[in-house]
Amino acid sequence: MREIEEKIQKQLESVLDGVVRVEVPESLDHGDYSTNACLREASQRDVEPYRLAEETVGKINKESLEVIEEIEAAGHGFINFFLDRSLYTEMIVERIMEDGEKYGSYDFGREKTVVLDYSSPNVGKPMHIGHLRSTIIGDSIKRILEFVGYRCIGINHLGDMGTQFGKLIYAYKNWGEESKLKEDPVGYLLDLYVRFHDEAEKNTEIEDMARMWSKRLEDGDDEAEELWKKFTDYTKKGLMDTYSRLNIDFDSWRGERFYGDMTDEVIHEAVDMGVAKEDVDGSIIIEFDGDETPYLIQRSDGGTLYSTRDLAAIKHRKQEYSFHRALYVVGNPQERHFKSLFKAADKLGYADIEELVHIKFGMMSVPEGSLSTRSGNIILLKDALDRARDKAIEAIREKNPDLENKEDVGEKIGTGALKYFDLSKKRTTNIKFSWDEALNFEGSSGPYLQYSYSRACGILDKIDRSDTADYDDLEEVEFRLARKMGRFHSSVLQAAEKYEPHRIATYLNELCEIFNEFYHKCRVEGSEYETRRANIVHAFLQVLSNGLSLLNIPELEEM
Repeated sequence: MREIEEKIQKQLESVLDGVVRVEVPESLDHGDYSTNACLREASQRDVEPYRLAEETVGKINKESLEVIEEIEAAGHGFINFFLDRSLYTEMIVERIMEDGEKYGSYDFGREKTVVLDYSSPNVGKPMHIGHLRSTIIGDSIKRILEFVGYRCIGINHLGDMGTQFGKLIYAYKNWGEESKLKEDPVGYLLDLYVRFHDEAEKNTEIEDMARMWSKRLEDGDDEAEELWKKFTDYTKKGLMDTYSRLNIDFDSWRGERFYGDMTDEVIHEAVDMGVAKEDVDGSIIIEFDGDETPYLIQRSDGGTLYSTRDLAAIKHRKQEYSFHRALYVVGNPQERHFKSLFKAADKLGYADIEELVHIKFGMMSVPEGSLSTRSGNIILLKDALDRARDKAIEAIREKNPDLENKEDVGEKIGTGALKYFDLSKKRTTNIKFSWDEALNFEGSSGPYLQYSYSRACGILDKIDRSDTADYDDLEEVEFRLARKMGRFHSSVLQAAEKYEPHRIATYLNELCEIFNEFYHKCRVEGSEYETRRANIVHAFLQVLSNGLSLLNIPELEEM
Protein backbone atom coordinates (compact mmCIF):
# COMPACT_ATOMS: atom_id res chain seq x y z
CA MET A 1 0.00 0.00 0.00
CA ARG A 2 1.65 3.19 -1.20
CA GLU A 3 0.48 5.29 1.76
CA ILE A 4 2.66 3.24 4.13
CA GLU A 5 5.75 3.70 1.97
CA GLU A 6 5.12 7.44 1.73
CA LYS A 7 4.79 7.77 5.51
CA ILE A 8 8.01 5.81 6.08
CA GLN A 9 9.79 7.95 3.49
CA LYS A 10 8.62 11.24 5.06
CA GLN A 11 9.65 10.09 8.55
CA LEU A 12 13.12 9.13 7.34
CA GLU A 13 13.57 12.32 5.35
CA SER A 14 12.70 14.37 8.44
CA VAL A 15 15.57 12.66 10.30
CA LEU A 16 18.12 12.22 7.51
CA ASP A 17 19.36 14.80 5.02
CA GLY A 18 18.08 14.30 1.48
CA VAL A 19 15.65 12.09 -0.42
CA VAL A 20 15.28 8.58 0.97
CA ARG A 21 14.46 5.57 -1.18
CA VAL A 22 12.26 2.91 0.42
CA GLU A 23 12.42 -0.56 -1.12
CA VAL A 24 10.55 -3.86 -0.75
CA PRO A 25 13.03 -6.67 0.02
CA GLU A 26 12.62 -10.05 -1.66
CA SER A 27 13.11 -11.89 1.62
CA LEU A 28 10.73 -11.31 4.54
CA ASP A 29 13.75 -11.72 6.85
CA HIS A 30 14.89 -8.28 5.69
CA GLY A 31 11.58 -6.63 6.49
CA ASP A 32 8.55 -5.67 4.49
CA TYR A 33 10.15 -2.32 3.72
CA SER A 34 13.81 -1.37 3.93
CA THR A 35 16.25 1.44 3.22
CA ASN A 36 20.02 1.77 3.16
CA ALA A 37 19.92 5.57 3.32
CA CYS A 38 22.08 5.52 6.44
CA LEU A 39 24.97 4.07 4.44
CA ARG A 40 25.13 7.20 2.26
CA GLU A 41 24.50 9.55 5.17
CA ALA A 42 27.14 7.88 7.34
CA SER A 43 29.87 8.47 4.75
CA GLN A 44 29.03 12.19 4.73
CA ARG A 45 29.03 12.41 8.54
CA ASP A 46 32.05 10.12 8.99
CA VAL A 47 30.23 7.77 11.37
CA GLU A 48 29.56 4.04 11.33
CA PRO A 49 26.47 3.16 9.23
CA TYR A 50 25.05 0.81 11.85
CA ARG A 51 25.37 3.43 14.61
CA LEU A 52 23.57 5.99 12.45
CA ALA A 53 20.87 3.46 11.66
CA GLU A 54 20.35 2.81 15.41
CA GLU A 55 20.21 6.54 16.08
CA THR A 56 17.68 7.04 13.26
CA VAL A 57 15.44 4.23 14.50
CA GLY A 58 15.30 5.91 17.89
CA LYS A 59 14.00 9.11 16.32
CA ILE A 60 11.21 7.51 14.28
CA ASN A 61 7.67 8.00 15.54
CA LYS A 62 6.47 4.40 15.30
CA GLU A 63 2.88 5.19 16.34
CA SER A 64 2.39 7.39 13.28
CA LEU A 65 3.26 4.50 11.01
CA GLU A 66 0.14 2.59 12.12
CA VAL A 67 0.64 -0.92 10.77
CA ILE A 68 4.41 -1.13 11.36
CA GLU A 69 4.97 -3.60 14.19
CA GLU A 70 8.76 -3.53 14.43
CA ILE A 71 11.66 -1.38 13.21
CA GLU A 72 15.24 -2.65 13.37
CA ALA A 73 18.70 -1.35 12.55
CA ALA A 74 20.61 -3.92 10.51
CA GLY A 75 24.14 -4.29 9.19
CA HIS A 76 25.67 -1.86 6.69
CA GLY A 77 23.28 0.92 7.68
CA PHE A 78 20.00 -0.73 6.67
CA ILE A 79 16.76 0.02 8.48
CA ASN A 80 14.10 -2.68 8.18
CA PHE A 81 10.39 -2.20 8.81
CA PHE A 82 8.13 -5.15 9.69
CA LEU A 83 4.37 -5.00 9.25
CA ASP A 84 1.69 -6.08 11.69
CA ARG A 85 0.65 -8.95 9.43
CA SER A 86 -2.91 -9.36 10.66
CA LEU A 87 -3.73 -5.66 10.58
CA TYR A 88 -2.05 -5.13 7.20
CA THR A 89 -3.81 -8.09 5.55
CA GLU A 90 -7.16 -6.88 6.83
CA MET A 91 -6.47 -3.34 5.59
CA ILE A 92 -5.40 -4.54 2.12
CA VAL A 93 -8.34 -6.88 1.64
CA GLU A 94 -10.82 -4.22 2.77
CA ARG A 95 -9.19 -1.56 0.56
CA ILE A 96 -9.33 -3.81 -2.50
CA MET A 97 -12.98 -4.70 -1.94
CA GLU A 98 -13.83 -1.04 -1.34
CA ASP A 99 -11.94 0.31 -4.39
CA GLY A 100 -12.97 -2.51 -6.73
CA GLU A 101 -12.11 -1.75 -10.36
CA LYS A 102 -10.25 1.40 -9.30
CA TYR A 103 -7.82 -0.44 -7.00
CA GLY A 104 -4.24 0.32 -8.05
CA SER A 105 -5.20 3.38 -10.11
CA TYR A 106 -3.87 6.94 -9.91
CA ASP A 107 -5.17 10.31 -11.03
CA PHE A 108 -1.93 12.17 -11.82
CA GLY A 109 -2.85 12.20 -15.51
CA ARG A 110 -6.11 14.03 -14.87
CA GLU A 111 -6.89 16.87 -17.32
CA LYS A 112 -4.00 15.80 -19.59
CA THR A 113 -4.43 14.24 -23.02
CA VAL A 114 -2.17 11.62 -24.57
CA VAL A 115 -2.41 10.77 -28.26
CA LEU A 116 -1.28 7.26 -29.20
CA ASP A 117 -0.46 6.28 -32.79
CA TYR A 118 -0.30 2.47 -33.05
CA SER A 119 -1.07 -0.58 -35.20
CA SER A 120 -1.37 1.45 -38.45
CA PRO A 121 -1.25 -1.27 -41.13
CA ASN A 122 -1.13 -0.50 -44.83
CA VAL A 123 -4.31 -0.52 -46.89
CA GLY A 124 -4.31 -3.27 -49.50
CA LYS A 125 -2.29 -5.63 -47.34
CA PRO A 126 -3.48 -8.05 -44.65
CA MET A 127 -2.25 -7.67 -41.11
CA HIS A 128 0.71 -9.93 -40.43
CA ILE A 129 2.56 -11.05 -37.31
CA GLY A 130 4.70 -7.91 -37.46
CA HIS A 131 1.62 -5.78 -36.75
CA LEU A 132 0.88 -7.73 -33.57
CA ARG A 133 3.44 -5.98 -31.39
CA SER A 134 2.45 -2.42 -32.26
CA THR A 135 -1.25 -3.28 -31.94
CA ILE A 136 -1.26 -4.95 -28.53
CA ILE A 137 1.57 -2.89 -26.98
CA GLY A 138 -0.19 0.31 -28.04
CA ASP A 139 -3.55 -0.93 -26.75
CA SER A 140 -2.06 -1.95 -23.39
CA ILE A 141 -0.20 1.36 -22.92
CA LYS A 142 -3.44 3.21 -23.69
CA ARG A 143 -5.27 1.20 -21.03
CA ILE A 144 -2.51 1.76 -18.48
CA LEU A 145 -2.39 5.51 -19.08
CA GLU A 146 -6.18 5.75 -18.77
CA PHE A 147 -5.89 3.84 -15.47
CA VAL A 148 -3.63 6.59 -14.10
CA GLY A 149 -6.00 9.36 -15.17
CA TYR A 150 -5.00 10.45 -18.66
CA ARG A 151 -7.50 11.08 -21.42
CA CYS A 152 -6.19 8.90 -24.24
CA ILE A 153 -6.86 9.13 -27.98
CA GLY A 154 -6.03 5.94 -29.87
CA ILE A 155 -5.27 6.61 -33.54
CA ASN A 156 -4.96 4.01 -36.28
CA HIS A 157 -2.87 5.97 -38.77
CA LEU A 158 -3.63 3.77 -41.78
CA GLY A 159 -1.09 3.61 -44.57
CA ASP A 160 -3.58 4.68 -47.23
CA MET A 161 -1.27 6.77 -49.38
CA GLY A 162 2.14 6.52 -50.97
CA THR A 163 4.02 4.51 -53.55
CA GLN A 164 2.42 1.19 -52.54
CA PHE A 165 -0.93 2.54 -53.76
CA GLY A 166 0.59 3.38 -57.10
CA LYS A 167 1.84 -0.20 -57.28
CA LEU A 168 -1.58 -1.61 -56.42
CA ILE A 169 -3.37 0.60 -58.95
CA TYR A 170 -0.94 -0.33 -61.72
CA ALA A 171 -1.18 -4.04 -60.84
CA TYR A 172 -4.97 -4.03 -60.66
CA LYS A 173 -5.40 -2.14 -63.94
CA ASN A 174 -3.06 -4.53 -65.76
CA TRP A 175 -3.76 -7.90 -64.14
CA GLY A 176 -6.74 -7.46 -61.82
CA GLU A 177 -10.07 -9.26 -61.95
CA GLU A 178 -13.12 -7.83 -60.20
CA SER A 179 -14.53 -11.26 -59.30
CA LYS A 180 -11.35 -12.29 -57.49
CA LEU A 181 -11.22 -8.97 -55.65
CA LYS A 182 -14.75 -9.46 -54.34
CA GLU A 183 -14.08 -13.08 -53.35
CA ASP A 184 -11.00 -12.39 -51.19
CA PRO A 185 -10.25 -8.65 -51.24
CA VAL A 186 -7.22 -8.38 -48.97
CA GLY A 187 -5.67 -11.67 -50.03
CA TYR A 188 -6.07 -10.81 -53.69
CA LEU A 189 -4.58 -7.33 -53.23
CA LEU A 190 -1.60 -8.95 -51.53
CA ASP A 191 -1.19 -11.34 -54.46
CA LEU A 192 -1.25 -8.37 -56.87
CA TYR A 193 1.31 -6.50 -54.76
CA VAL A 194 3.64 -9.51 -54.74
CA ARG A 195 3.21 -9.95 -58.49
CA PHE A 196 4.09 -6.30 -59.06
CA HIS A 197 7.45 -6.79 -57.32
CA ASP A 198 8.12 -9.99 -59.24
CA GLU A 199 7.43 -8.20 -62.52
CA ALA A 200 9.47 -5.15 -61.48
CA GLU A 201 12.56 -7.32 -61.21
CA LYS A 202 12.20 -8.06 -64.91
CA ASN A 203 10.94 -4.63 -65.97
CA THR A 204 12.05 -1.70 -63.81
CA GLU A 205 10.01 0.76 -65.88
CA ILE A 206 6.82 -0.25 -64.07
CA GLU A 207 8.26 1.31 -60.90
CA ASP A 208 8.05 4.68 -62.68
CA MET A 209 4.46 3.92 -63.67
CA ALA A 210 3.62 3.16 -60.03
CA ARG A 211 5.10 6.49 -58.94
CA MET A 212 3.02 8.20 -61.62
CA TRP A 213 -0.19 6.63 -60.29
CA SER A 214 0.83 7.56 -56.76
CA LYS A 215 1.23 11.21 -57.85
CA ARG A 216 -2.11 11.14 -59.72
CA LEU A 217 -3.79 9.90 -56.55
CA GLU A 218 -2.17 12.66 -54.54
CA ASP A 219 -3.41 15.20 -57.10
CA GLY A 220 -7.00 13.93 -56.85
CA ASP A 221 -7.30 12.03 -60.15
CA ASP A 222 -10.84 10.56 -60.41
CA GLU A 223 -9.82 7.09 -61.60
CA ALA A 224 -7.11 6.76 -58.96
CA GLU A 225 -9.52 8.06 -56.34
CA GLU A 226 -12.18 5.46 -57.24
CA LEU A 227 -9.71 2.57 -56.98
CA TRP A 228 -8.27 3.97 -53.73
CA LYS A 229 -11.71 4.03 -52.16
CA LYS A 230 -12.44 0.48 -53.29
CA PHE A 231 -9.16 -0.86 -51.89
CA THR A 232 -9.57 1.09 -48.63
CA ASP A 233 -13.14 -0.02 -47.96
CA TYR A 234 -12.29 -3.68 -48.55
CA THR A 235 -9.21 -3.51 -46.35
CA LYS A 236 -11.01 -1.81 -43.46
CA LYS A 237 -13.62 -4.55 -43.37
CA GLY A 238 -10.91 -7.17 -43.00
CA LEU A 239 -9.14 -5.13 -40.34
CA MET A 240 -12.30 -4.72 -38.29
CA ASP A 241 -12.70 -8.50 -38.11
CA THR A 242 -9.16 -8.89 -36.75
CA TYR A 243 -9.45 -6.03 -34.25
CA SER A 244 -12.76 -7.44 -33.03
CA ARG A 245 -11.07 -10.74 -32.23
CA LEU A 246 -8.39 -8.86 -30.30
CA ASN A 247 -11.01 -6.70 -28.51
CA ILE A 248 -9.26 -3.56 -29.73
CA ASP A 249 -10.82 -0.41 -31.12
CA PHE A 250 -9.66 3.08 -31.98
CA ASP A 251 -10.89 6.63 -31.46
CA SER A 252 -9.67 7.72 -34.88
CA TRP A 253 -9.08 5.92 -38.20
CA ARG A 254 -7.52 8.88 -39.96
CA GLY A 255 -4.88 7.59 -42.31
CA GLU A 256 -2.09 9.35 -44.15
CA ARG A 257 -4.38 10.64 -46.86
CA PHE A 258 -6.42 12.66 -44.38
CA TYR A 259 -3.35 14.87 -43.94
CA GLY A 260 -2.53 15.04 -47.65
CA ASP A 261 -4.27 18.39 -48.21
CA MET A 262 -2.33 19.88 -45.30
CA THR A 263 1.14 19.18 -46.69
CA ASP A 264 1.31 22.26 -48.94
CA GLU A 265 0.83 24.47 -45.89
CA VAL A 266 3.56 22.58 -44.00
CA ILE A 267 6.01 22.99 -46.88
CA HIS A 268 5.24 26.71 -47.33
CA GLU A 269 5.57 27.35 -43.59
CA ALA A 270 8.86 25.50 -43.42
CA VAL A 271 10.29 27.47 -46.35
CA ASP A 272 8.92 30.85 -45.22
CA MET A 273 10.35 30.33 -41.72
CA GLY A 274 13.74 29.43 -43.14
CA VAL A 275 13.52 25.98 -41.58
CA ALA A 276 13.49 24.25 -44.99
CA LYS A 277 15.24 24.98 -48.26
CA GLU A 278 15.42 23.74 -51.84
CA ASP A 279 18.13 21.16 -52.45
CA VAL A 280 20.29 20.93 -55.58
CA ASP A 281 17.90 18.42 -57.22
CA GLY A 282 14.83 20.62 -56.61
CA SER A 283 13.55 18.73 -53.57
CA ILE A 284 12.70 20.50 -50.29
CA ILE A 285 14.64 19.47 -47.19
CA ILE A 286 14.97 20.44 -43.53
CA GLU A 287 18.58 20.41 -42.37
CA PHE A 288 19.82 19.78 -38.85
CA ASP A 289 23.01 20.65 -37.04
CA GLY A 290 25.92 18.25 -37.47
CA ASP A 291 26.10 15.38 -39.94
CA GLU A 292 22.51 14.20 -39.51
CA THR A 293 20.74 13.34 -42.76
CA PRO A 294 18.39 16.14 -43.92
CA TYR A 295 14.65 15.52 -43.58
CA LEU A 296 13.00 15.34 -47.01
CA ILE A 297 9.51 16.87 -47.14
CA GLN A 298 9.00 17.24 -50.92
CA ARG A 299 10.40 15.22 -53.80
CA SER A 300 11.96 16.89 -56.82
CA ASP A 301 8.82 16.04 -58.85
CA GLY A 302 6.66 17.95 -56.36
CA GLY A 303 5.29 14.88 -54.61
CA THR A 304 5.15 14.67 -50.83
CA LEU A 305 6.20 11.80 -48.59
CA TYR A 306 5.00 10.14 -45.41
CA SER A 307 7.52 12.38 -43.62
CA THR A 308 5.54 15.44 -44.78
CA ARG A 309 2.23 13.89 -43.76
CA ASP A 310 3.67 12.95 -40.36
CA LEU A 311 4.53 16.61 -39.78
CA ALA A 312 1.03 17.65 -40.83
CA ALA A 313 -0.41 15.04 -38.46
CA ILE A 314 1.54 16.42 -35.49
CA LYS A 315 0.37 19.95 -36.26
CA HIS A 316 -3.26 18.90 -36.67
CA ARG A 317 -3.30 16.66 -33.57
CA LYS A 318 -1.76 19.37 -31.41
CA GLN A 319 -4.40 21.84 -32.59
CA GLU A 320 -7.29 19.38 -32.17
CA TYR A 321 -6.32 17.64 -28.92
CA SER A 322 -3.82 20.01 -27.27
CA PHE A 323 -1.94 16.89 -26.23
CA HIS A 324 0.40 16.55 -23.26
CA ARG A 325 2.23 13.73 -25.04
CA ALA A 326 2.04 12.15 -28.49
CA LEU A 327 3.23 8.54 -28.49
CA TYR A 328 4.22 6.58 -31.57
CA VAL A 329 4.24 2.82 -30.99
CA VAL A 330 6.46 1.77 -33.88
CA GLY A 331 9.33 -0.73 -34.19
CA ASN A 332 13.02 -0.06 -33.58
CA PRO A 333 13.91 0.26 -37.31
CA GLN A 334 12.02 3.57 -37.48
CA GLU A 335 14.07 5.19 -34.71
CA ARG A 336 16.00 7.48 -37.07
CA HIS A 337 12.82 8.65 -38.81
CA PHE A 338 11.12 9.64 -35.58
CA LYS A 339 14.24 11.33 -34.26
CA SER A 340 14.29 13.56 -37.35
CA LEU A 341 10.50 14.00 -37.38
CA PHE A 342 10.44 15.24 -33.80
CA LYS A 343 13.31 17.64 -34.42
CA ALA A 344 11.56 19.01 -37.50
CA ALA A 345 8.25 19.43 -35.62
CA ASP A 346 10.08 21.24 -32.83
CA LYS A 347 11.83 23.59 -35.27
CA LEU A 348 8.49 24.39 -36.91
CA GLY A 349 6.85 25.04 -33.53
CA TYR A 350 4.21 22.34 -34.02
CA ALA A 351 5.08 20.64 -30.69
CA ASP A 352 7.93 20.68 -28.20
CA ILE A 353 10.32 17.81 -28.73
CA GLU A 354 9.74 16.63 -25.12
CA GLU A 355 6.06 16.08 -25.97
CA LEU A 356 6.83 13.59 -28.75
CA VAL A 357 7.83 10.05 -27.81
CA HIS A 358 8.80 7.09 -29.95
CA ILE A 359 7.69 3.94 -28.09
CA LYS A 360 10.02 1.60 -29.92
CA PHE A 361 9.95 -2.16 -29.74
CA GLY A 362 11.98 -5.09 -31.01
CA MET A 363 11.00 -7.40 -33.82
CA MET A 364 9.16 -10.72 -33.42
CA SER A 365 10.48 -13.69 -35.37
CA VAL A 366 8.66 -16.97 -35.87
CA PRO A 367 10.31 -20.40 -36.29
CA GLU A 368 10.06 -21.62 -39.87
CA GLY A 369 7.04 -23.82 -40.48
CA SER A 370 5.20 -22.95 -37.27
CA LEU A 371 2.56 -20.86 -39.06
CA SER A 372 1.03 -20.89 -42.50
CA THR A 373 2.19 -18.21 -44.93
CA ARG A 374 0.54 -16.53 -47.88
CA SER A 375 3.64 -15.26 -49.60
CA GLY A 376 7.32 -15.23 -48.85
CA ASN A 377 7.94 -14.54 -45.20
CA ILE A 378 4.58 -12.84 -44.53
CA ILE A 379 2.82 -14.59 -41.66
CA LEU A 380 -0.78 -13.47 -41.50
CA LEU A 381 -2.12 -12.36 -38.13
CA LYS A 382 -5.40 -14.12 -38.86
CA ASP A 383 -3.49 -17.39 -39.27
CA ALA A 384 -1.71 -16.79 -35.96
CA LEU A 385 -5.01 -16.16 -34.16
CA ASP A 386 -6.59 -19.24 -35.74
CA ARG A 387 -3.62 -21.40 -34.81
CA ALA A 388 -3.64 -20.13 -31.22
CA ARG A 389 -7.38 -20.83 -30.93
CA ASP A 390 -7.05 -24.33 -32.39
CA LYS A 391 -4.15 -25.25 -30.14
CA ALA A 392 -6.09 -23.96 -27.11
CA ILE A 393 -9.09 -26.09 -28.09
CA GLU A 394 -6.80 -29.13 -28.33
CA ALA A 395 -5.58 -28.45 -24.79
CA ILE A 396 -9.16 -28.02 -23.52
CA ARG A 397 -10.21 -31.37 -25.02
CA GLU A 398 -7.31 -33.01 -23.21
CA LYS A 399 -7.65 -31.28 -19.83
CA ASN A 400 -11.41 -30.61 -19.58
CA PRO A 401 -13.31 -32.53 -22.28
CA ASP A 402 -16.72 -31.81 -20.69
CA LEU A 403 -16.30 -28.03 -20.88
CA GLU A 404 -19.07 -26.28 -22.77
CA ASN A 405 -18.44 -23.52 -25.34
CA LYS A 406 -15.01 -24.90 -26.25
CA GLU A 407 -14.77 -22.66 -29.34
CA ASP A 408 -15.44 -19.45 -27.41
CA VAL A 409 -13.13 -20.42 -24.53
CA GLY A 410 -10.46 -21.54 -27.00
CA GLU A 411 -10.64 -18.19 -28.79
CA LYS A 412 -10.16 -16.30 -25.50
CA ILE A 413 -7.31 -18.55 -24.39
CA GLY A 414 -5.64 -18.20 -27.78
CA THR A 415 -5.80 -14.40 -27.94
CA GLY A 416 -4.77 -14.18 -24.28
CA ALA A 417 -1.79 -16.43 -24.98
CA LEU A 418 -0.57 -14.29 -27.89
CA LYS A 419 -1.00 -11.07 -25.92
CA TYR A 420 0.75 -12.27 -22.78
CA PHE A 421 3.61 -13.81 -24.76
CA ASP A 422 4.31 -10.41 -26.28
CA LEU A 423 3.50 -8.14 -23.34
CA SER A 424 5.50 -10.20 -20.84
CA LYS A 425 8.70 -9.40 -22.73
CA LYS A 426 10.58 -6.14 -22.40
CA ARG A 427 9.30 -4.29 -25.46
CA THR A 428 12.69 -3.05 -26.74
CA THR A 429 14.13 -6.56 -27.16
CA ASN A 430 13.74 -8.82 -30.18
CA ILE A 431 11.68 -11.91 -29.38
CA LYS A 432 11.26 -15.34 -30.96
CA PHE A 433 7.76 -16.73 -30.87
CA SER A 434 7.19 -20.14 -29.23
CA TRP A 435 3.89 -22.02 -29.11
CA ASP A 436 5.08 -24.12 -26.16
CA GLU A 437 5.77 -21.00 -24.11
CA ALA A 438 2.66 -19.10 -25.21
CA LEU A 439 0.25 -21.94 -24.41
CA ASN A 440 1.91 -23.17 -21.22
CA PHE A 441 -0.82 -23.77 -18.62
CA GLU A 442 1.64 -24.24 -15.76
CA GLY A 443 3.18 -20.79 -15.44
CA SER A 444 4.27 -17.49 -17.02
CA SER A 445 1.64 -17.45 -19.76
CA GLY A 446 -1.76 -16.03 -20.56
CA PRO A 447 -3.48 -19.38 -19.97
CA TYR A 448 -1.78 -19.63 -16.55
CA LEU A 449 -3.26 -16.29 -15.49
CA GLN A 450 -6.67 -17.24 -16.88
CA TYR A 451 -6.56 -20.62 -15.14
CA SER A 452 -5.67 -18.94 -11.83
CA TYR A 453 -8.68 -16.67 -12.30
CA SER A 454 -11.03 -19.58 -13.01
CA ARG A 455 -9.59 -21.53 -10.05
CA ALA A 456 -10.36 -18.60 -7.72
CA CYS A 457 -13.88 -18.33 -9.16
CA GLY A 458 -14.36 -22.03 -8.44
CA ILE A 459 -13.50 -21.46 -4.78
CA LEU A 460 -15.95 -18.60 -4.33
CA ASP A 461 -18.76 -20.42 -6.13
CA LYS A 462 -18.95 -22.81 -3.16
CA ILE A 463 -18.94 -20.18 -0.38
CA ASP A 464 -21.35 -17.58 0.98
CA ARG A 465 -19.00 -14.71 1.78
CA SER A 466 -19.18 -12.44 4.80
CA ASP A 467 -17.38 -9.15 5.31
CA THR A 468 -16.71 -9.92 8.98
CA ALA A 469 -13.53 -11.95 9.40
CA ASP A 470 -10.74 -12.64 11.89
CA TYR A 471 -7.26 -12.03 10.48
CA ASP A 472 -5.27 -13.44 13.40
CA ASP A 473 -3.05 -16.54 13.10
CA LEU A 474 -2.30 -16.01 9.42
CA GLU A 475 -0.36 -18.59 7.47
CA GLU A 476 2.73 -17.02 5.96
CA VAL A 477 1.44 -17.58 2.40
CA GLU A 478 -1.77 -15.68 3.26
CA PHE A 479 0.31 -12.71 4.34
CA ARG A 480 2.61 -12.95 1.31
CA LEU A 481 -0.42 -12.94 -0.98
CA ALA A 482 -1.81 -9.85 0.76
CA ARG A 483 1.61 -8.21 0.65
CA LYS A 484 1.86 -8.87 -3.07
CA MET A 485 -1.63 -7.50 -3.68
CA GLY A 486 -0.55 -4.37 -1.85
CA ARG A 487 2.22 -3.91 -4.43
CA PHE A 488 -0.09 -3.73 -7.45
CA HIS A 489 0.00 0.06 -7.53
CA SER A 490 3.79 0.00 -7.82
CA SER A 491 3.75 -2.11 -10.99
CA VAL A 492 1.07 0.18 -12.46
CA LEU A 493 3.14 3.28 -11.70
CA GLN A 494 6.31 1.84 -13.23
CA ALA A 495 4.44 0.63 -16.32
CA ALA A 496 2.83 4.06 -16.81
CA GLU A 497 6.00 6.07 -16.29
CA LYS A 498 8.14 3.91 -18.57
CA TYR A 499 5.47 2.76 -21.04
CA GLU A 500 6.33 -0.86 -20.20
CA PRO A 501 3.39 -3.30 -19.95
CA HIS A 502 5.77 -6.16 -19.13
CA ARG A 503 6.00 -4.83 -15.57
CA ILE A 504 2.31 -5.60 -15.05
CA ALA A 505 2.58 -8.96 -16.82
CA THR A 506 5.49 -9.94 -14.59
CA TYR A 507 3.64 -8.77 -11.48
CA LEU A 508 0.52 -10.78 -12.36
CA ASN A 509 2.54 -13.94 -12.94
CA GLU A 510 4.23 -13.56 -9.54
CA LEU A 511 0.86 -12.84 -7.91
CA CYS A 512 -0.64 -16.01 -9.42
CA GLU A 513 2.34 -18.08 -8.29
CA ILE A 514 1.68 -17.04 -4.69
CA PHE A 515 -2.06 -17.58 -5.08
CA ASN A 516 -1.56 -21.12 -6.37
CA GLU A 517 0.73 -21.85 -3.45
CA PHE A 518 -2.05 -20.50 -1.19
CA TYR A 519 -4.56 -22.73 -3.03
CA HIS A 520 -2.55 -25.87 -2.25
CA LYS A 521 -1.67 -24.97 1.35
CA CYS A 522 -4.78 -23.22 2.67
CA ARG A 523 -8.14 -24.95 2.52
CA VAL A 524 -10.95 -22.43 2.20
CA GLU A 525 -14.32 -24.17 2.13
CA GLY A 526 -15.18 -25.70 5.49
CA SER A 527 -12.04 -24.51 7.28
CA GLU A 528 -12.16 -22.52 10.51
CA TYR A 529 -10.77 -19.58 8.52
CA GLU A 530 -13.28 -19.88 5.65
CA THR A 531 -14.55 -16.30 5.78
CA ARG A 532 -11.12 -14.71 5.97
CA ARG A 533 -9.68 -16.85 3.21
CA ALA A 534 -12.72 -16.31 1.00
CA ASN A 535 -12.20 -12.57 1.43
CA ILE A 536 -8.54 -12.97 0.46
CA VAL A 537 -9.54 -14.94 -2.65
CA HIS A 538 -12.11 -12.29 -3.52
CA ALA A 539 -9.44 -9.58 -3.23
CA PHE A 540 -7.06 -11.64 -5.36
CA LEU A 541 -9.72 -11.96 -8.07
CA GLN A 542 -10.21 -8.20 -8.11
CA VAL A 543 -6.50 -7.43 -8.42
CA LEU A 544 -6.03 -10.05 -11.13
CA SER A 545 -9.10 -8.72 -12.97
CA ASN A 546 -7.73 -5.18 -12.87
CA GLY A 547 -4.37 -6.34 -14.16
CA LEU A 548 -5.81 -8.54 -16.92
CA SER A 549 -7.88 -5.56 -18.08
CA LEU A 550 -4.70 -3.48 -18.47
CA LEU A 551 -3.21 -6.21 -20.66
CA ASN A 552 -6.57 -6.76 -22.41
CA ILE A 553 -6.47 -10.49 -21.64
CA PRO A 554 -9.96 -12.04 -21.34
CA GLU A 555 -11.12 -13.32 -17.95
CA LEU A 556 -12.43 -16.90 -17.83
CA GLU A 557 -14.56 -18.19 -14.98
CA GLU A 558 -14.22 -21.74 -16.27
CA MET A 559 -11.68 -23.40 -18.57
